[in-house]
Amino acid sequence: MRDLVLYRREGCSPCAEAARGLAVIAAEFDGVAIRLVDVDDDPELARRLGPLVPVIELDGVLVCEFWLDEGAVRARLGSLSM
Repeated sequence: MRDLVLYRREGCSPCAEAARGLAVIAAEFDGVAIRLVDVDDDPELARRLGPLVPVIELDGVLVCEFWLDEGAVRARLGSLSM
């Protein structure tokens, strides 16, 4: 199972857009689970990632920040499927 993580916060429009886009992308690949993490639930995450949200990681590797780069996510998922 691939671990696709969206670091986000409530009231963040780009975060909401990223969540919708990731749902579409994840449906294109087998074995992808999306995990939503609210950075404001953890002071350390809020300090490190808060200014950058949305932040998207795949299996612990940064894929994109500030917005969803659909091409980068698809490319990373595709390269892991080979």
